[in-house]
This record gives sequence, structure tokens and C-alpha cells, in this order.
Amino acid sequence: MVDRLRDSTRRTGFSIMDHAVLDDVKAFGDVYEKLIYILLLRHADSKSGACFPSYETLAEKAMCSRRKAVNAVKALADRGLILIERNVGRSNVYTV
Repeated sequence: MVDRLRDSTRRTGFSIMDHAVLDDVKAFGDVYEKLIYILLLRHADSKSGACFPSYETLAEKAMCSRRKAVNAVKALADRGLILIERNVGRSNVYTV
């Protein structure tokens, strides 16, 4: 498993983020908020900061329920860390 992860990382690239995201223990309410935020950063366009992963995608990658992902996204928006553009019938657009 570890070898597969190492090989996958080498082939598919990497993400860069400010250390403050990882180090800040007060900006996030819980580990799921922090992880969902990191996932949104990973998906975000480098220029606009916009991304549109589904709640299902976020939940799968954060290893949590869809409800937990929805709650984490809402909390991030309430904290002013992301903006949500709601699109009926399509994925929401998140700006980080």
C-alpha cells in the first residue's frame, strides 16, 4: 500500500499550500473542516481559486459521510474561509 501511494504521488503531481493551513489550530472547528478545506485547495484553480467537487467526492476523499462534508463546507463558509456559489442541478462552485 505504501509503495502504491509513493508511486502514485510521483506520477500525478503534488499540491502546495501555506504552512498556516496545516499549523492553524483555531481557524477550523474540527479535523473534517481542515481536511475539506485542504481538499478544496487541492481542487482549486490556481488563478481564480474556484473549484466544484461534489459533496460525494469530498466525503469520499475525507473518509467521512456526505452529511459531515456538507456540514464542514457550511462551517467553512460561515467562518469566511470559502465562498459558495449555489447552482441548482449542478455542482456548487467554491472559491477558496
